[in-house]
Amino acid sequence: MQRNVVSRPCDPVAWTAIGSFVLLIVAFSGCAITAPNDNDNQNNNTNNNTNGNDNASGRIVSFTSNFGISQLSPPISVIYEVTTTPDGIAAFYVPVDGPEQNAPSIGVRVIIENDLPAGMNRSFDFDPGDAGVGFFRVGLIITDNNEEEIIESRGVIEVQGPPDPRFILPAAALTQVLEGGEVDISIDAGDPQGIVQWRVFYLRPADSRDNPPHLLGVTLGTGSGNFGEVAFNTTGLIPGDYELGVAATDSGESVATTGESGDANLIIVFPSTGETGPVIRVGS
Repeated sequence: MQRNVVSRPCDPVAWTAIGSFVLLIVAFSGCAITAPNDNDNQNNNTNNNTNGNDNASGRIVSFTSNFGISQLSPPISVIYEVTTTPDGIAAFYVPVDGPEQNAPSIGVRVIIENDLPAGMNRSFDFDPGDAGVGFFRVGLIITDNNEEEIIESRGVIEVQGPPDPRFILPAAALTQVLEGGEVDISIDAGDPQGIVQWRVFYLRPADSRDNPPHLLGVTLGTGSGNFGEVAFNTTGLIPGDYELGVAATDSGESVATTGESGDANLIIVFPSTGETGPVIRVGS
């Protein structure tokens, strides 16, 4: 079985442009993150940025409310506008010390792309997989006449850890039971934020391990939250080995809905390739 990934949807919001530099954050699905019309548009951070500085060559409009996204989500398209013609434009992200808008940076700026073009509706991508788990701002380094101007987003992107599902029970790799017996199963979906939905299933000896995660095997139970319990009743099963599996997603939808929407690759499955789930051996 394959380990797959998940993306978290965002809520659509509206942006208002201020000044000659505008930074917009647009989610992969096309929904935009917002910023209201803020007269001074102060960034209030400690990075000596030019945001909101009346003497600066431009101002930035960024989302005023933070948002979270899975580390395994597709890249977010960052749309920007530069109406002047500077010598150079580079995009970056920088880790910060929390979700507060004035949170100080705690690392160096990581250049995403150099030699960006000026103009309207330009974009670069922020990849949460590259950034890793944590809090980040994105921005531009605008170079002109050997001077740099830092345009940094006001809001903070929280890159959240994905689910990492595992079985708590059965604790043994192999559990033997007579046909008609019942086995208690409990799982930990392993999502750092606990915003997760899961599906527990079993695979019959002839079942394909290559099906999409929402179609693997036979469903034993579904639920939400990190911890779940289901019962595996073996009544009517032919003797043989039945491997347990669990699929989990923090997409905001159930595993079935996520898969049926064409996003089967946005689901994490245990066991993945090279791993083995608990096996229930049914005897007669």
